Amino acid sequence: MSHWISAIRPKTLFASLAPASLAIALAISHKHIPLDWTIVALALACVALMQIGANLTNDYFDYKNGVDEHRRHGPVRATQAGLISPAKMKQAIFLVFTLSFLFGLCAVIAQKEYFIIVLGILSLAAAYYYTAGPLSLSHLGLGEVAAFLFFGPVAVAGIFYLLQKTVTPNIFIWSLAPGISSALIMAINNLRDHASDQLVGKKTIAVRLGEGRARKFCLLLSLLPLSIPIYFYFKNTWPLQLIGLIPYLFFLRTWKGLLKSKIGPIFNQYLASAGKFGFLFCLLNGLLIIIQTL
Repeated sequence: MSHWISAIRPKTLFASLAPASLAIALAISHKHIPLDWTIVALALACVALMQIGANLTNDYFDYKNGVDEHRRHGPVRATQAGLISPAKMKQAIFLVFTLSFLFGLCAVIAQKEYFIIVLGILSLAAAYYYTAGPLSLSHLGLGEVAAFLFFGPVAVAGIFYLLQKTVTPNIFIWSLAPGISSALIMAINNLRDHASDQLVGKKTIAVRLGEGRARKFCLLLSLLPLSIPIYFYFKNTWPLQLIGLIPYLFFLRTWKGLLKSKIGPIFNQYLASAGKFGFLFCLLNGLLIIIQTL
């Protein structure tokens, strides 16, 4: 069981919970229609399972493509290490993605918003083809773009619409925060692995930029979410929204490390910290939105 927990990579689930928590908070504050907590639970299960499916797919296809045969600083991959057989990993991928689709489908049918199925299928396809296929998103250097889109605007606007049956420009602006935070997670991952990725021909942004500029790119992504609560502070004159900047203070060591630390296992900690930051940032700002719209 411990091998499966490791393959699932629980720490990365913050990436999917961040946009979901923000979308739920925005839906609570919008008050267009009463919140259906059954739909909330189905949506959370859907996005969490989608993230798990992406992690298992990454584990399997990096093994199949020989990526993990080269020296890397990331955690042990279960398939490559022989802890889980390729056949069992494929079965798990199919099961997890199927469950994710079914949970999402139940939510869509309950709300009778069937076009959301298209967003769900696109999200599942992005999760699968991040590493699957000869032209995977990761090999093309589109990992950060995909993370931004599907853990930002698609996730936040999709869940919000499912709960409130409407969407506003402010929803899309708020969705930039978890999108950028998810892109940051991907950027740190690619910075950590840029040397081994280069050996196998993966054209990630870190490989294209080189180590020095890739570090600065990570720092830029870590700072950009600052602009979102500041924007709404001035737009809506919400004084409490500046409290939403506090999570930055808890991760100053991480931001400094991205610029100064030698590439190595320490970046696994930075990766986990970036996921926690994105979740705390969205959770806190979501709570502040609710408080200021009561």
